[in-house]
Amino acid sequence: MALASGFAGSLALITDISSALVGVMIADALLPPLVTYGLLLGSGQYYMAVGALLLFLVNLVAIIFARI
Repeated sequence: MALASGFAGSLALITDISSALVGVMIADALLPPLVTYGLLLGSGQYYMAVGALLLFLVNLVAIIFARI
């Protein structure tokens, strides 16, 4: 999902694809891990929260690399 978001962002810069679609795709790749991270931190499950944070970071790096 993150790679598709990055590719869509690159395609939106080249063509006239709506930037709203790209925003939705990026939010779909980044928000669920962040929400999970916050919920796990709040419930005191720190070990699992690190896994959710790691997933967020991997998705972020995939989006950045796909846009290069």
